[in-house]
This record gives sequence, structure tokens and C-alpha cells, in this order.
Amino acid sequence: MASSISKKALKDQGVEILNHIDEVAADIKFEQHRVVLIRTYGQFLQAL
Repeated sequence: MASSISKKALKDQGVEILNHIDEVAADIKFEQHRVVLIRTYGQFLQAL
């Protein structure tokens, strides 16, 4: 019985880890887009 409880805990933890990885990936994509927007806005201001 303890083994099945451990497997369930690990399975739940695996799902949680995968969800966290997805969140980190989304944060990285957001940060990359943010950097591009900041750089482009800077170029826009220089062109004025």
C-alpha cells in the first residue's frame, strides 16, 4: 500500500513539475518579446 501511495505522490509531483516547466517557458517567451519591444521602441524614439 505504501508503494502505491508513493507512486501516486510521484505521479502528482511529475505533473506539477511539467506544469512548472510550462510556466517557466511562457515566462521566458514573454521576457524575449519584452526585450524585442523595448529595443524596437528605443529605435523608434531615436528615429523621431
